[in-house]
Amino acid sequence: DLGQQPRRLRPTLGLAGARARVLATNGAPPSGTGLLLESTSAGDGAVSVPVSVGTHLVVFELPDSTPVFRFVTTQAQQGADVVDPRLTPLSAAVAVGPEGGTVAAAPALSGPAAELQLPAGALAGSTAISLTELSEQGLPRLLPFGWSPRAAVWIAPEGAELLLPATLTLPVDAVPGSTVAWVRLDPQTRVWRVEGVTALGVAELELPVAEAGAWAVVEADPPPFAVPGAVVGDPLGSLPVPPGDMILGAALT
Repeated sequence: DLGQQPRRLRPTLGLAGARARVLATNGAPPSGTGLLLESTSAGDGAVSVPVSVGTHLVVFELPDSTPVFRFVTTQAQQGADVVDPRLTPLSAAVAVGPEGGTVAAAPALSGPAAELQLPAGALAGSTAISLTELSEQGLPRLLPFGWSPRAAVWIAPEGAELLLPATLTLPVDAVPGSTVAWVRLDPQTRVWRVEGVTALGVAELELPVAEAGAWAVVEADPPPFAVPGAVVGDPLGSLPVPPGDMILGAALT
């Protein structure tokens, strides 16, 4: 029960017409609140959503853009600011049929673009598939503390059913020999789940992809940080969350 003074989420999307929706509260779909748990941004890009006390899974959406998900915890009589989501415009879609085909991301500013190769039989019928490269700020979910993205893409539509695995060729911004993990955003829990770990041999990886949605190549931060190792099949581990806005370290060059 929200009572007379609901808590509010206050993200800034930077875009008019973007929508914020609460998908779950404390792990369950919101119900019985009597309030519409969504809001559309006005000209200033800001939205405000009334919620109950708890931990909320919120999605931010804009037509023809990648979605962004945030977990936000609210307390009594307080609002909650959200790490600003960055919605990335989707690359142009390519129609791929049961015979298979190749979908390329938009050309990169430097270096090769990512490619998705779908074998014959991967799709039951003609489907418009797009492959969108994501910046660090454009990740659909923040990475756990201690991990840095080295490459990331969004394969749309997220609900596309792949009957056979596709192959994702992904340029990776990491030093050859680095140990990296590739992870996907679990569509049910919205946590990053480890799909594989490897030592990077060249500046790109060929990854088996069994599902559409978000995929990323990540690297653990170097010592002195003791980042939990990536375990295939498990959620990506995290360093302890730093309190508040404490600065852990800085370098001036």
